[in-house]
Amino acid sequence: RGVLRPKRENSILSLTWPIFIELLLQMLVGNADQIMVGWYDPNGVGAIGNANQITNLLLIVFSVVCTAATILISQYIGAEDTRRVNETYAVSLLANGVFGLVIGVLLTALCGPIFSLMHVPEEIFADTCRYIRIISAGLVFQAVFLTFTAFFRSSQMMKESMLISVTVNLLNTAGNAVFINGAFGLPALGVAGAALSSDLSRGAGVVLIALLFRRRFGPVLRLELLRPFPWEQLRRLLRIGLPTGGESLSYDLSQICIQSACNRFALFVINTRVYANMFAMLSYMFASAISQAAQVVVARLMGAENIPETRRRVKQTLLSAVSI
Repeated sequence: RGVLRPKRENSILSLTWPIFIELLLQMLVGNADQIMVGWYDPNGVGAIGNANQITNLLLIVFSVVCTAATILISQYIGAEDTRRVNETYAVSLLANGVFGLVIGVLLTALCGPIFSLMHVPEEIFADTCRYIRIISAGLVFQAVFLTFTAFFRSSQMMKESMLISVTVNLLNTAGNAVFINGAFGLPALGVAGAALSSDLSRGAGVVLIALLFRRRFGPVLRLELLRPFPWEQLRRLLRIGLPTGGESLSYDLSQICIQSACNRFALFVINTRVYANMFAMLSYMFASAISQAAQVVVARLMGAENIPETRRRVKQTLLSAVSI
């Protein structure tokens, strides 16, 4: 009953700004670590910058499921197929939870060889490994949080997940102030403190967004939806998500290559590249938000088999994105 809500105004631009703010805040969680560590230890900026190149690459695994879930759920809502909506909720959450745990274990075990291949300088090698190992422990939180965000977006409830992102960002900033420099008698942890703060804030974000999901949608997440396991739903998720993930994969691999080249220079070169990259990411973020809003609207129209309106919205989105 909580899934098929009355349809809201399907204006793509009205759905875009909450997604833009949310994407901006998600980016700032990682950037706040770099900036606040830079005040404590300038070398820590390079350590976190190198670690984030790897975590950004692996977050694509989660986005594969999230993007596909957003599209499929929107289609099922348009077709008023409540059973498949609930199935997709359960399968997406389970898949990304498992991916988060597996990737966390692999990163913890293999971070040394990975950063050796990236030519991370000896001065920041230990801090880079320390940061990635602590962050890896919380990747499952990130995976689950992003999945719940996809659920809200597919129901055109962008403002709800945006408010949770605001809370997570504030918690992360406060945690950085406490753990990086040491406060209230706690030891100054530097890079490790930034990673710990990120994990704790993301864990809190999962609790908040799960409670909000339950409140808005009701008890739609049930174990019986996974018995027998809906393999067809998982195949649909991967069939849609993998090509989309391939686009991001090519970009992030190129960034790792660039970072590896910069790692052969002095530390100030590495740090400069990290700071410049923060601003570069802003250049395409609003267009990315428009595209994600369009996914929801277009998928719902496709589910309702409204092809002429679908074509009109696609052209409208393309013109908006190119102009921006």
